[in-house]
Amino acid sequence: MREIFGHSHSTRAAVLLRAVTFVMMLAWAAPLSAQGSGQDGAETTENTSAQDVAGPSITASELNTLKARISELRGEARRLNSQGEDTRVLSVDEALRQIPRPHSPGNIYRWVRDTIAFEPYTGALRGVQGTLIAGSGNAVDQALLTRELLRRAGHTTRLATGRLHDADIIEVLASLDTSARVERDGKPAEVTSEGPDAALIARLRDHIWVEVEHRGKFIAVDPVAAPLVGMTPARAQAHHDRLPEALATTLEVELVGRLTDTQRISHLTISGPLSRYAYRTLTLGFEPDATRARGRIPVLMVGDQASRGQAIPVDALESLELNFRLKSGAREQRWTQTLYRGAADFDIFAFDAQHFSITLMPGWSSDAWLARHAKASATNALEALQSYADDLASTGDAPDTGSDEIRATDAMMHELSALLPAAFIRRLDRSISQSANQLGVRPVLSQPRAVVTASLRRGDEVFVDLQLSGDRVDALPLGEVPEVASAAFGGLYGHLLDTLTAEFLEQHGGRRMLTVARIFRRATHQRIPFTTVDARTIEKLDTLRISDAIRAQLGDLIRRQGHVILSPLQNVDVDGVERFGWWSVDPLSGWMRAHPTDALLAQVEQRDADALSPTRHLDLHAELVAHSLRAASSSLTPSSSDNASICVATRELLALSRAFCATSQPIASPELDVCLNDPQGGQVPISASTDMLGLAGGSCVERLATTRCGAVYARAVARGELTLRYGDAGQTSDGEVTPPAPRCQ
Repeated sequence: MREIFGHSHSTRAAVLLRAVTFVMMLAWAAPLSAQGSGQDGAETTENTSAQDVAGPSITASELNTLKARISELRGEARRLNSQGEDTRVLSVDEALRQIPRPHSPGNIYRWVRDTIAFEPYTGALRGVQGTLIAGSGNAVDQALLTRELLRRAGHTTRLATGRLHDADIIEVLASLDTSARVERDGKPAEVTSEGPDAALIARLRDHIWVEVEHRGKFIAVDPVAAPLVGMTPARAQAHHDRLPEALATTLEVELVGRLTDTQRISHLTISGPLSRYAYRTLTLGFEPDATRARGRIPVLMVGDQASRGQAIPVDALESLELNFRLKSGAREQRWTQTLYRGAADFDIFAFDAQHFSITLMPGWSSDAWLARHAKASATNALEALQSYADDLASTGDAPDTGSDEIRATDAMMHELSALLPAAFIRRLDRSISQSANQLGVRPVLSQPRAVVTASLRRGDEVFVDLQLSGDRVDALPLGEVPEVASAAFGGLYGHLLDTLTAEFLEQHGGRRMLTVARIFRRATHQRIPFTTVDARTIEKLDTLRISDAIRAQLGDLIRRQGHVILSPLQNVDVDGVERFGWWSVDPLSGWMRAHPTDALLAQVEQRDADALSPTRHLDLHAELVAHSLRAASSSLTPSSSDNASICVATRELLALSRAFCATSQPIASPELDVCLNDPQGGQVPISASTDMLGLAGGSCVERLATTRCGAVYARAVARGELTLRYGDAGQTSDGEVTPPAPRCQ
């Protein structure tokens, strides 16, 4: 089923909807599983009537206690804005207030040029507001922002496209550069630093900018490539009233159910420009299907707009997954996130409530964005919470729990579910920035990130899990930093993501989380061998004692994406449960990622729970708001644990780099001196070319030489053997640009 969203409701209607939906969320006390427990429709109606008679109530004393708690939480939400020193503007209106008057093309050009950093990714990913939030954008997104600012200032504009010469591209890339160098024992290290990558230059040849009508003619406003307004090094080949289709980016999200008889059902699909969903949270809930005892109707909400999908037959359901399809011009990216995989002892629809959310982040986060985002969501939730408490105190009756109310519940869950993934992304981005500074690279977010969050409620227990998917973070070496630093960052990022996801959930969820690194440590302890699989040895997949679905997923990574895989030969016992996971490496960049096979919340133990009283319902949701505010507050404050995470990630990266391609003994690490001058560590260089059979050239050891060199460089920086210095060679680094690297053992 495909739903296309129309116009938004009015502000007053949206506020009313939020208030009503939160009322329904709290009233949803009876487990949905009871509706599908084998009782017929008459019995369900009879039970519901009995509950209506014994509706919840709250005393005046309990109401006053709750109001005091709500007042306290409102104060915490207001204080979020005072944390940190980020004063970044987040909207066009704020930008126009900051731009000096008059809002001439020159003043707007200078503000964009001086405020928005250039980031070399492809296509329109972030849009106007996303570029402001991230504080960076490519030529396309900067052109869209510049055009919107000019339009709002009353100017007539159009877009222009053309091509840049290589010399102009190199000059644009020079704006990214910071004077940086690697030192060893207090002296400049002997390194080989190459110029911009040829593939990157080729991607940037097609250029776009804005033209504005000025004194009867159109002049260029190009904050990316021109030193002054009215100039651009590119020659216009075409003019456009709207963004050309070749530069536009669209997103499609499909909810797919796979049944035990291998049937595939597309339950719900939404699609549209990526900017429609950027920096927003989509929420997925389920309401009972009136036509079948154990059926569920998926409800996906974007803002105040709801889309209902095709019914899910729960009893025949094997798994639920989200399929993402991102299309930018001729480029297309697809990825899948498993939401739920059925098991004999695990059924999410047997819990009191279940909810999923998708937060789409095509750009970087900021402290200002998180503080404002968290404050708004918490304030809306608290207002609705108090409204519901007042209603209970005055009437003593519980609202009905029909399908309309449950749909409204999913709408209000949007407010609370947006907080945790936003806090997680801010924590991750802070660690990315820290590790990039320590390695001497500039991170480039070249693909949007999807943070999928799952929540289950059982009585007064709430279980939360999240996973990040779809992302791709590349790195450009700064100044005189050697090329191997990019591979070091690519490998370190994958380990940081695996470690930080678990740390964040353990801190804010109170449960020990499973990482792929932990699976590998348990496999080593149990003496389970590891195997490396690439395009030349793909037949090894048949020897792995894993499910056909996982085997197909591994094969896709190897055949379509050219990755090299490292995995245990079989499932691994972790706390009495068989688990499986693997690591993948892109040989060309050294980019490494962990792949757990568990669906979200697969580690939650299923058992019965007592029903909640109305007062406990209110307290529980006040606790959820408080919990979300604590997560946001902690992400706004630099954590000392980040250094420890980087040390752990560095050690694991080094060990894994030696395990890839190994047979009986780990592969020897190359010498640091060699890697500083040759990212291949003295191995035969490889390229993206293929041989006559269509297989990537080079042996496994040769293809992953860059990964091993990257691990050696990361270890040297973490141990303090190498020091990154920023600034001119004749100056001493003041330590303000990059924090001291952790001294790892």
